[in-house]
Amino acid sequence: MTVLITLTTAGADTGPFNLFSDVNGYAIAFDAGVTKEQLEAGYPSAAVPSNTTIIRVQSVNTLCTNFILLNVPTSTTTTTSSSTSTSTSTSTSTSTTTSTSTSTSTSTSTSTTSSSTTQVPPTVLYNYLTGIVINDADNSGEQFTGGSYNFSSNQQPGDWYFGTGVLVNVPQPSYFGTLTLEYGTYASPIDMDTIYMYQELSPFPNYLEFDPALGNKMWYLISQVEYTAAQLSTILANATQLQNLQYIPGSFPKWEGTFIFDVDLTQSNYVYFIYDYRKTV
Repeated sequence: MTVLITLTTAGADTGPFNLFSDVNGYAIAFDAGVTKEQLEAGYPSAAVPSNTTIIRVQSVNTLCTNFILLNVPTSTTTTTSSSTSTSTSTSTSTSTTTSTSTSTSTSTSTSTTSSSTTQVPPTVLYNYLTGIVINDADNSGEQFTGGSYNFSSNQQPGDWYFGTGVLVNVPQPSYFGTLTLEYGTYASPIDMDTIYMYQELSPFPNYLEFDPALGNKMWYLISQVEYTAAQLSTILANATQLQNLQYIPGSFPKWEGTFIFDVDLTQSNYVYFIYDYRKTV
């Protein structure tokens, strides 16, 4: 089938690209060596396997092997049929002793059927990663170090951080910040990655320290719903607490918890990282 494949943005180090289909588990490229310029202009590929629902667009060079997954909308087929019929009949009769009769009939029928495939650009998938900080009222005015994350398929150095700020009493949360990332780009995890959720400990005074011994927790929620800060109670009601927190010593000591990034590849996903400073002891 034919699909118009378009990249809205592509990094400077990307390209050329190979194109893969979910039909065969992205095992064999159905198109190879497609340039960045072709994809940015809109690349119509007639080699897309039938029944493809997701296309992987993967950069293939020594500097970049990142990829993104694009949803393929259902193609539409239009069928047109027309029929024409013409009939003519003439009769002449003369009566005395001679009778003549003539009849002529002509019929023409034409039927045409045509089909066309509508090319619809695939949908770009996004990961919306939101960091959330909640705390007790008696911590109001203290500062906090922004939480961070990493993931098992990452090939870049360092972690990715949510914002640092000042804790408040009301309203909660004290922090609610979202990173908007195209699926498969350098800071964005991919399906079934192990996510490493971190909270560093600050060496500076007047910074609230994360401490599981006091009942501090980490939670996460993977959802297809975009929640706001005002819906914190709903987020917490659906979130999963990380039970595998461990202390990581070093120059910048931190607490770590992990979970599996099991997402729906047919649409964009909203992932909430909750750093919970509320005490239970």
